[in-house]
Amino acid sequence: MTTEKRQYIFLALIILIVLLLGAIVYHKPDSHKDAQVSILDMGPTAPEASIAPTEPVVLAWKPYENNQYNFALSIPAEWQERDFEKSFPGGGTLVAFSPNPLPCETCTYIHDGYFSVRVYDKKTDPERYADFQKRMASIGKIAGYQQLHLDNDQGVYFANLAAVEHHEWVYEVSLDINDGSQTFEDSKIFQKTLSSFRFTDLAFTN
Repeated sequence: MTTEKRQYIFLALIILIVLLLGAIVYHKPDSHKDAQVSILDMGPTAPEASIAPTEPVVLAWKPYENNQYNFALSIPAEWQERDFEKSFPGGGTLVAFSPNPLPCETCTYIHDGYFSVRVYDKKTDPERYADFQKRMASIGKIAGYQQLHLDNDQGVYFANLAAVEHHEWVYEVSLDINDGSQTFEDSKIFQKTLSSFRFTDLAFTN
């Protein structure tokens, strides 16, 4: 066998070995690659998980009392409070509580509140009062609407909002975090605050 033929055979063997190795590598399972593909495939089809904000740590509590509208409750001792009464010249108010800085007293929208108490009646906010009446009428008829009792007063709670009527004024306590999409059960802080709510007057008049 000539040297030239040997070189051709040797080159052919090398090419064959390279092709075989290439085929083996191409068909070999790549677990890392599969895992990446799996994750990427899940993204567009799987619904994005709703992650609730982390519950703030509360080490101490303090009483809050509103002498203008005669109600009291317990709030975290280090939290800020802000009364937006100036935003309601016709009467009524909104008091916000939060571990974060709250907007100015003239602001009408709570950007960063944790929970708030709104006070209104059918004169100061007829539209909101009509909504309260609709929620009361939904008790026992629409799932999720449940009746509240505070002494002799009756009210309703649904999802992240509780409201009770007292001497023709509605006291509405709402959980404001996460765009209002959470419920009472999502916040132990709010549960404690809501359970501490009470009226401090004997005869509250408009």
